[in-house]
Amino acid sequence: MLRSGIRKKGETVILCNENCFECIFEDCIATPREEVEKKRAYNAGYRQNNKEKIRAYNAKYYQNNKEKRRAYNAGYRQNNKEKIRAYQAGYYQNNKEKRKAYNAKYYQNNKEKRKAYKADNKEKIRAYNAGYRQNNKEKIKAYNAKYYQNNKEKRKAYNTDNKEKIRAYQAEYYQNNREKIKAYQAGYYQNNKEKIKAYKADNKEKKRAYNAGYRQNNKEKRRAYNAEYYQNNKEKIKAYKAEYYQNNKEERKAYQAGYRQNNKEKIRAYQAEYYQNNKEKRKAYKAEYYQNNKEKIKAYQAEYRRKKKEGGV
Repeated sequence: MLRSGIRKKGETVILCNENCFECIFEDCIATPREEVEKKRAYNAGYRQNNKEKIRAYNAKYYQNNKEKRRAYNAGYRQNNKEKIRAYQAGYYQNNKEKRKAYNAKYYQNNKEKRKAYKADNKEKIRAYNAGYRQNNKEKIKAYNAKYYQNNKEKRKAYNTDNKEKIRAYQAEYYQNNREKIKAYQAGYYQNNKEKIKAYKADNKEKKRAYNAGYRQNNKEKRRAYNAEYYQNNKEKIKAYKAEYYQNNKEERKAYQAGYRQNNKEKIRAYQAEYYQNNKEKRKAYKAEYYQNNKEKIKAYQAEYRRKKKEGGV
């Protein structure tokens, strides 16, 4: 190292790293400070005026030295994990706004490029994401919980402003992944029965309020869905009802009796409104039912008259 002055006894001397244009010694006599500043300014100007040239050179170098650089990078990352993490954490902390602006600009300018990449690498991306989620479950849960906690209003505003977009996406996703969703739900329910029971028990009122609001805001949608479901699952529904009724006779009788006792006026009002709005429908239903169940009705009436005569009614 070349420095002016005389070393005093006990003085600690920092050895020169021979990088003159990044020299940290103001009193270095090997390369005057003016020359260092001049060289730095020249390099900055050169990089500014030759961006495309430098990019082309770097791309060509990378192309010709892929394996060499991969091996070097892999070895460096392996030997400097803690150092890299600390550096990245510090950089992210000090450049949040800068990174956000850069990412936003990059996404804006490379939409088609990113779409094409995703389309060409679907399986690779899925495999990577699946592996990452598998190995970082707790980390992801903690991050999501923290994000939801800190962005409640932001998420509400986004959901409110994009209702139709979200519904369309969900409908399309469900349409394309029915079997996958069913299998996942069945597996989740099987593995979390006690957790689900506990959650339902602790959130009864919340669930009722949500269901009431949903039914109120989606009457036509629910009617159409129920009609379609009933049409496609008649036998399944009948079998389920028969089995349920068989296994829960006393419980259902008690529930129905209590409900009728506590909701007399509500039931009367509903029946009156229903009869008023469905006169023709009820007439047609009765006529069809009578036509299809003549023998059954006759047998029932004969049995009723017999019991009446005997004083059993």
